[in-house]
Amino acid sequence: MKSSLLAKLAIPMLAASVVVSLLILVVVPDRQEQALERSRQAELESLAAAFGVAAQTAFAYEDLNALERMNTLIREDARELFVALTLDNPEGTTLMAEFPENANVMTRLRESPEDFVSANAVFDIDGLLGKVVVAQDRLGLAAETGALTLPLYVVFFIILGLQVVIALILWFQVVKPITVAAKLAPQLAATHEAARLPKLRRSDEIGALQNALRNLRAKLLQQHRENQRLFGSLEGLVDERTADLQRALQAKDAFTASMSHELRTPLHSMTASLDLLAQNPDLGRKNNRYLSIARQSAKNLLLLINDLLDFQRWASEDVSLYQSPTPLVDMIQENIDIASILFEESSIDFETDINIDNAALVMIDRQRFSQVVLNLTSNARKFTSEGQVTLKIRTQAEDDHSIALEVMVIDTGIGISEVDLDRLGQPFFQIGGGLNRKYSGTGLGINIVKRILEQMKSELSIQSKIGEGSQFGFRLLLNTPKKSNDSPNEDSATSLVEPHETNLKTPRLLYVEDSETNQLVMQAMLEHFGLQATIASSAQEGFELLTRQQFDILLADIQMPVFSGLDLMRWINESSQLRGHLRCFACTANADEGASTEFIDAGFDGVLTKPISLSAIESFIQQEL
Repeated sequence: MKSSLLAKLAIPMLAASVVVSLLILVVVPDRQEQALERSRQAELESLAAAFGVAAQTAFAYEDLNALERMNTLIREDARELFVALTLDNPEGTTLMAEFPENANVMTRLRESPEDFVSANAVFDIDGLLGKVVVAQDRLGLAAETGALTLPLYVVFFIILGLQVVIALILWFQVVKPITVAAKLAPQLAATHEAARLPKLRRSDEIGALQNALRNLRAKLLQQHRENQRLFGSLEGLVDERTADLQRALQAKDAFTASMSHELRTPLHSMTASLDLLAQNPDLGRKNNRYLSIARQSAKNLLLLINDLLDFQRWASEDVSLYQSPTPLVDMIQENIDIASILFEESSIDFETDINIDNAALVMIDRQRFSQVVLNLTSNARKFTSEGQVTLKIRTQAEDDHSIALEVMVIDTGIGISEVDLDRLGQPFFQIGGGLNRKYSGTGLGINIVKRILEQMKSELSIQSKIGEGSQFGFRLLLNTPKKSNDSPNEDSATSLVEPHETNLKTPRLLYVEDSETNQLVMQAMLEHFGLQATIASSAQEGFELLTRQQFDILLADIQMPVFSGLDLMRWINESSQLRGHLRCFACTANADEGASTEFIDAGFDGVLTKPISLSAIESFIQQEL
């Protein structure tokens, strides 16, 4: 209300009314009353002096007519005067006369002098003093004052009435039309269908304002209809582009999955074949050197493919972790075995400094941990021309349910400058980049390592000095659900670099795979560990074998013609006889975490990701068989 136009005008008017009312109703009457009293006092003093002269003359000359004239004057005076005539003698003061008769003027003046305005005059008669007292009741004086202030009250009420009339005119002619117009504006903005303004035949500013608002309403309604038409066409265009984008994203996902399968499948055959050849002691020194180069190149190619596919996938989604109970000693051994291949036939020494709890079973995403360790080890190998690379791993018990795992990769390579350290981890950044750069790679490794560690609630620490080397490390806090009784004993930490011996009961395996190359490779790897597998070339053939023969383990490729490995798993789930004793594992080149989750949800007990190395097969046998 304070901000309204009416309030802004009413408040000054009210203040003015208060001031005027104080002046008219209080100050002016009081001043008039005081002035009237002073004037009346002067009049009474003049009358008292005149009456004193008249009394002295009457008593001196015994002229009773003078007293009569004085009585006539008092009687005819409209001011209702009280007059008393007294004479002092030896016996005291004697009341000679008073008007009106029996008014007890002197007594009332002595008892209530404040009720009267009075004056007196003294006269002398043959040595005797006389006194004339003239008084007027203040009630009469107040009546005269009221008669004088009555026009002021009339003026006050006229002013007050004018203010009310002005306020009403202001409300109906100014404030109300503006209020109606103000309510119309937000309605126009919100709905474009506001009520119409009443048409006022006014040529003043308010009329101009309302005409402008009516014109604005008409234009907004017209623009709204045009916008609706454009919006409808735009919605159709957006829907069309959204559909195109969804198709593009689906095509991208399909391409990623296809490329993952198409790249990893031949790499699986190549890696497994090279691993099998490495077990042959009769190759000769020269052939062993070539084999080492091929194995190292295959591992580098696998790291490159993993980095590119992960970076492409993580551009639109977060890193996902899939933790599972993992024997710590087996996971470390697997990473040492793979990393060792990178240093075969190299002048750089690869050393390990391992001090861990060999009986620990930890909850971890084994694949992502290996990706971090192998990326760091591969980087250290690439930027070290002489000296050594050391993989240092320590564990420390935090409490009964968690263990701290500290990993460091230390090299004696070229080191990293302060400027490059600030940029290290940015996508595609490479030390010594350019067309003539010395070191190969995509520049994605450290970026991917940092993203994985961030998801693991850790971070990568880097210490480096130019010309002396670098140290990359991280610390993970892992849950330990239970201890593994089958793990190596406490004094067997050095066994991490030795091959494991297998002495297992031979299970009956069925391997379902459409690629003949992969069939041969898988058979050879299983035979290396003393196992035989029955081969099926399609999902239908595999299911028929399962219904005719009894198997303990099923290894099934996912992407196969006609029917996939998921179809085979669905058929098995529908057969209570088969699902009761059979353990099923997906063997796939799709390394996407979401796909792995899909396979587990479909009923598979686990997932083997291609390319599969001998060490991976060995770990699978030890854990599952």
